[in-house]
Amino acid sequence: MRERGHTISFMSTRGGPLEEGMQRAGVAWTRITDTWDTTRGTAHSEPVDPSQYDAILVNTIVMHPWLRAQVEAWGLAFMRKVVWWVHELEYGLTAPFFVAGDVVQRALLVRTPAVVFDSEASRSFWEKWVLEEAEWLGLDFSPLIGRWFSFERNPPLPAELPTLRTLRLPRPDWMAPFLGEQPECSRASSHWPHAELRRQFRARINASDADCVVLFVGTTTPPKGAGGALRAFVRAWQAAAATPAAARGGLLLLGVGHGMPDLRAEIEAQWAAVQAAGGTSWPAALPDAVHLLEASGNAMERFGWYAAGDVQVVNSECENYGLVTVEGSAASLPLLGTACGGTQEIIADGLTGLLHPPPSAGEASDATLADHILLFDRRTHEGRLLAANMGTAGCRRMLSGFAPSTFYAAMEATLQQVAANASAADAAASGPEAPPPKGLPLDAGMALPSGWAGAFMPEPLMQGRVKAENMSWEWRELEPAPAVHFEGLAFKINGSFYLRGGYSGANDIVLPSLWRMDLNTLKWVDTNVTTVPDDMPETHQAAVLLGNRHLYLIGGQKGPACSPGSRKVYRLDMHTRLFHALPPLPEPSYFPTAAFYASRLHVFGGLGADRYHPAYSRWSIGLHPNGSTDGGWRVEQPSLPEGLGGSHTTTIWMHPRFSAKPRLYVWGRTSQEYTPENAAAGNFRCVVHREWADSAMWSFEEQDGWRRHRDLPLPVQHTSMCTLKLGQDAVLIVGGQHYDRWLSRTIWVFNATEDSWTHVGNTPVYGKGSICALHAGRLVVSGGQFGLENGANPVFGTPAARQFAATLPPRLAAAAAEPPGALCGLQC
Repeated sequence: MRERGHTISFMSTRGGPLEEGMQRAGVAWTRITDTWDTTRGTAHSEPVDPSQYDAILVNTIVMHPWLRAQVEAWGLAFMRKVVWWVHELEYGLTAPFFVAGDVVQRALLVRTPAVVFDSEASRSFWEKWVLEEAEWLGLDFSPLIGRWFSFERNPPLPAELPTLRTLRLPRPDWMAPFLGEQPECSRASSHWPHAELRRQFRARINASDADCVVLFVGTTTPPKGAGGALRAFVRAWQAAAATPAAARGGLLLLGVGHGMPDLRAEIEAQWAAVQAAGGTSWPAALPDAVHLLEASGNAMERFGWYAAGDVQVVNSECENYGLVTVEGSAASLPLLGTACGGTQEIIADGLTGLLHPPPSAGEASDATLADHILLFDRRTHEGRLLAANMGTAGCRRMLSGFAPSTFYAAMEATLQQVAANASAADAAASGPEAPPPKGLPLDAGMALPSGWAGAFMPEPLMQGRVKAENMSWEWRELEPAPAVHFEGLAFKINGSFYLRGGYSGANDIVLPSLWRMDLNTLKWVDTNVTTVPDDMPETHQAAVLLGNRHLYLIGGQKGPACSPGSRKVYRLDMHTRLFHALPPLPEPSYFPTAAFYASRLHVFGGLGADRYHPAYSRWSIGLHPNGSTDGGWRVEQPSLPEGLGGSHTTTIWMHPRFSAKPRLYVWGRTSQEYTPENAAAGNFRCVVHREWADSAMWSFEEQDGWRRHRDLPLPVQHTSMCTLKLGQDAVLIVGGQHYDRWLSRTIWVFNATEDSWTHVGNTPVYGKGSICALHAGRLVVSGGQFGLENGANPVFGTPAARQFAATLPPRLAAAAAEPPGALCGLQC
């Protein structure tokens, strides 16, 4: 591709032979340095600016943690430029390692515009693996199905993934000097060009033309099946010793590969077992028939050993795509391979070689392979003829169907198509039709795909503006909180930080009390600030704090697990520490959203009493300056647009500089919450459903109505208690949850004036449902549900009482010190 005028930049995480080859070829390369996080005891990858590249080729499936780190830093739009080249086939002992990313790995694969596999076997495996969780991955919102909304059960799902394609590797470039203008593939022909090379290399192992050389090229790692190949050879060697062919020459094994000489002890053990069995007079010692050589990088050496062989054994457990299989076939060798994986796509069974069961089949594998070796014994006329015919057919197949030019043209076309589509998306995102910072009017916003669809991949027009700033964060872990807590409600008044309710440990335990932390000492000083009414919901309430005195608690869930929504409304006077019951909501409401404007308390959204279907009602009640209510609840019109019903919504007032008044910004709603098993019978144990996040951002102002802004870079939910004001027009967003079983550790700054997102750092752990506070230049994070592996893994782990604090980077500290505006909220 470089020779065709493309600029190639190579980024390596670990170096090694690939990097060395790139350097020898004069390709520009950069070492990707992982940053060591002392708090977590793990490494993470630094962001790579996608604007510097037209397309990004991600090599091997095990690069998914790097790719995940880029998506967490830049958002879903990063995926538009990715071509993922997967070489692995998950089988046997290696499978758990390659699928270690689980749901996150699946989520990345389905969003990659082109995933390239070396074999159809590998493509088929990964497609099936991904589609096992099609609903959890939101494939009903992908272009394959195209739904916009998500509250229906049993959605339509795709049966295949057309972005996954097979592009088999060609015969390797190093063989080109030997095969370039090859006039003849048949070793039986006097025109075969490698006869002299064959004689020279056979002489190195004292093999005459009468001997039959069985070639094994590979390593001694268990998946390559060297042990099984050795056992099968010994069986064939023993059987051949009793035939007339033994008088014409020897049956030899030639092993070439990394660590191959280490098998010498195994050979000696096999020979000892043969001798102990007795009963036969052997014409020679078994160790003399076996030659084990270390691999060489010299092309002449490599091809010479292929020329020296008579039949090649490929005994891998299940190969994705064996290059040595292609090499041997191109060198006119008949192949004896395993009937598994990509080997079946290289060896045409009965035409270019024979297939046998993989080593995991045990005796059946060894016995069949031994029989196949004897069929190609060149000491017999039948063996020579079979080897010549199949070797010739294999060579011709490699020369015609495995040409490098075909492969390079297909890969170049794939990269160019991905680059062109990504460029078009970037152009749309910055073009005149893209939404301005003030957003699109309601009708225009609703005409675009919903935030559910945008959470799969944003509409190019709506993809967020994203920047990255390398800000330094120094985290320290504090003493644990008094108890495990997550999904509680938090608010800050001056130097005090309060926690109200939430789950503790498993979701069958709730916290009924009100706690207080002294933010100057970072200690919880009181876990029973006041007496809480017995009928007050403990979780999933909406809340509004007015004048640092009156805390309004609206709706929510009374009881553990998946208990029903509540109508209860209370006011807590923080001066007197007394609760006051207010008129109940017109209907039960689970995790609604609340805001105060125009002297009224407004409540909207959330889920209905079933905890599943969205609520679109909007109610309001008047408030007096002393905190009491003025009359009862009234229904407001119009009700919410369809794109704004749901739970776990983050709501905060900001005052962008283009707006005459503050605007209420709303994002992060969730659909399809867990539901009770049998609410009518009082069984509130949870039935698990996917929690699909919405990527749309909306804002509201009384005169201007609802407006839709650019989508979030990456969906994030469960952040309502960790969204903190930075001056009047920006917020800091800490952690949360991207998708089902994909937690966040990203720290974002959203600027409402610019309608832009900046990735400014990461928390020490992946987590959601935490509570956060800014005070005296510090960020405090307490409790939550953290990821596996002590928080280092984004997949859901268990809730914990862990707490962290960090000094804000200087620029954020300055922004946090600015006045937050009149409508401050819970965290000022």
